[in-house]
Amino acid sequence: MLKATGRLSPDQIFQIGKEAIHLIRDKTSSSRIIAACLDRSPQLVEAVHAYAQVQFRDRGRIRGTRDAITLIGLSELEKLLLGHLRRIQRNVDGRQSRFNHRIAALDVAPPKLPASIRARRYATH
Repeated sequence: MLKATGRLSPDQIFQIGKEAIHLIRDKTSSSRIIAACLDRSPQLVEAVHAYAQVQFRDRGRIRGTRDAITLIGLSELEKLLLGHLRRIQRNVDGRQSRFNHRIAALDVAPPKLPASIRARRYATH
């Protein structure tokens, strides 16, 4: 049924979203590469375009996914994708335990500060 409507299964959307998040975190990726990855999933493209239209409706027409990514920014795009993947997780019942560890693996703790910065921050004068 999903093939007939052109929609992807939750597993396929999750895989594409995961690849896009890895591309976002890769410093050598450009918006063109990320847009090409997202264009494989109509659901993710809809989410990105809808977010960009709401945020930047007064700046003119958004012509494609690449324009939307450029306007949104990579950090906001990452938050948007993680939120969308979490919604997929909530909507898919019976498989939640399988999705839980997959999303937890995407949530990465911020890097630790170097020891010299921590020492300066907490030094007593």
